[in-house]
Amino acid sequence: MKKKTYLKIFVPVLISSMLTLSCKKELLPEEGKVSTAENHQAVASAQTLTTVAITGDPVIITRNQNTVDVFARGSNNNLLHKAYFEGSGWTDWEDLGGYITSNPYAVFRGVDGEYINVFAKGANNNLVHTWYTDTQGWGGWDDLGGYITSAPQAVVRGVNGEYINVFAKGANNNLVHKWYTNAQGWGGWDDLGGTITSEPYAVVRGVNGEYINVFARGASGNLVHQWYTESYGWSVYWDDLGGNITSAPCAVVRGVNGEYINVFAKGTNNNLVHKWFTEAQRWGNWDDLGGSITSRPNVTVRGATGYSINVVARGVGNNLVHKWFTDTQGWGGWDDLGGYITSAPYIATRGAEGLNVVAVGTSSNLVHKWYYINSWGNWDIF
Repeated sequence: MKKKTYLKIFVPVLISSMLTLSCKKELLPEEGKVSTAENHQAVASAQTLTTVAITGDPVIITRNQNTVDVFARGSNNNLLHKAYFEGSGWTDWEDLGGYITSNPYAVFRGVDGEYINVFAKGANNNLVHTWYTDTQGWGGWDDLGGYITSAPQAVVRGVNGEYINVFAKGANNNLVHKWYTNAQGWGGWDDLGGTITSEPYAVVRGVNGEYINVFARGASGNLVHQWYTESYGWSVYWDDLGGNITSAPCAVVRGVNGEYINVFAKGTNNNLVHKWFTEAQRWGNWDDLGGSITSRPNVTVRGATGYSINVVARGVGNNLVHKWFTDTQGWGGWDDLGGYITSAPYIATRGAEGLNVVAVGTSSNLVHKWYYINSWGNWDIF
């Protein structure tokens, strides 16, 4: 990659409920659960691969200005990892082992993104988890139990991310939730009820993530919403936000302390649909943003207060398509960014002006597109 790679993502922020549950304290590696020697052994056993075959959708995180990490499920249901470092470029693939039966989901924490946590569905519909620290490398795999029927999604909150909240669809199409704090370790599972027919998507808002908002597709193809506040805990009621969506939703938060939420999904005509929230006006109407998309969308935001929204999806020609918004110009047109992708794309923001997008290519390989200062770069084929 000859330029800095960047992605814009517009995503609502979920805040997790920290219920005081009695549970056995289980600490993440940075808190002492796994020894340095065990971490080094896990790293040493990881295989470095030059070519891999990807199953499902990859995920990308930009931990800081200089580091990009990509995770994907391999053809043997193992977790694969590839990284980019400013100044040295892309690494080879790393086989992190495990046995996962869903797309992975990754989050980063710490002052400078020095901790990574990756979650997926395991062989027994359980939640599985592996972790990384800059000082110790990759740790082993944790079986976090539960019974989930979708890929998990997670958010971090608090000062430097001391809280993690993980969400998934349960056995009864209910929303289930597991939480972690640096002080208490992993808590139990919460059944948050509802009837959902897609993976959930959570975002967090507030100065330190005091508010969590979780979205999913409901039983009638409608958008449903559950929320949490530090003051009141989880709502007893679910919101029916209407609409008719044919994919899992995605969301972003923006503004000072996240007073705006934007939710996106694929509509009934393969169009992009959008629902928005402001603290002043509450929920607005549905917007039809047009286009012709054949995957669920993914979104990111840029700027200190999220002045710019970027949405990507797979188009009808298996190309990457892109829709954008700025506070000053409103919604722009659709960009055809070319390529040939066979999965839903994933986008992330890097720095103030960059975007990075990843997807699966024609040979079950990883493909990557980047943006920096008003210009899209070429495709990287791995």
